[in-house]
Amino acid sequence: MIDNSGEDLDFDGIPIEWEHRWGFNPYIYDDFKSMDPDCDSIDTYEEYLVRDYGSDPFRADILLEMDFMETGPDGEYNIIDIEPFELMKVPNHKRNYVYHIDIGEKYGGDIIPFDEHLEKDEVYNLYDEYFIKDESDLWRRSVFHYSLNVYEVDYGGFEFNGDFNSENWNPPGTNSFVISTSCTDALLKTFLYLKSRDYIIASSIMHEMGHSFGLRWGDPFGVDCVGGMKPWTLKFWIIRPYKSIMNYQYTYKILDYSNGDNGRRDNDDWEQIDLSFFEI
Repeated sequence: MIDNSGEDLDFDGIPIEWEHRWGFNPYIYDDFKSMDPDCDSIDTYEEYLVRDYGSDPFRADILLEMDFMETGPDGEYNIIDIEPFELMKVPNHKRNYVYHIDIGEKYGGDIIPFDEHLEKDEVYNLYDEYFIKDESDLWRRSVFHYSLNVYEVDYGGFEFNGDFNSENWNPPGTNSFVISTSCTDALLKTFLYLKSRDYIIASSIMHEMGHSFGLRWGDPFGVDCVGGMKPWTLKFWIIRPYKSIMNYQYTYKILDYSNGDNGRRDNDDWEQIDLSFFEI
């Protein structure tokens, strides 16, 4: 008859109603920070912290926060709507990896000042200012992946470890990436892929997220192989069986990681995915 929700009777940091909902005993202390029954690298206490997103401590959750550059003086529109995220959810949800994407619901959706061209060092500064808020929100570093959508940036976009500026691609702890509107627009103008704008954006995001899952440059063989993009090169034919969004030949043609069914030079990306890689 009495509403005592919010009480923490066993003093383990989580209130009784959440423990009861997920089958824990609210009268027995649990070390939730050392528990990860779904092996998604988000411990059970962190699952509680992001409960408003619909996280489930017994099902793999992937959380992505995205911020955007403001519209430029000549109408350079850099906001991404929900449609590309819905596209990239499909192949992941088939494997029971459930995406939760914040583009303004709670933490994400910050608007950064317009800059015609961002250099790599500037991206790291934005990471500190808008993602971990100069360490005031450092707890999100081990829960969320982070993305910036800007107008133009070095390399046309890249993934990075927000803890340090590394010249090596895809270092352990790669948890963030930046993509650019100008790069998307350039791809659409080539007429090579005959895909929608939403599809191109979804492909870019899913490719970069693959790096934060441990699919690194050259590991597996064929990831980000620039030298294998032209059919008159030997590498093109060597890596062609690797039908993955991580292979530049297929980045804007196949919105999926490979399942390893295409011969001996293919790779089972889904088997290799490491949800803890972004925290290492």
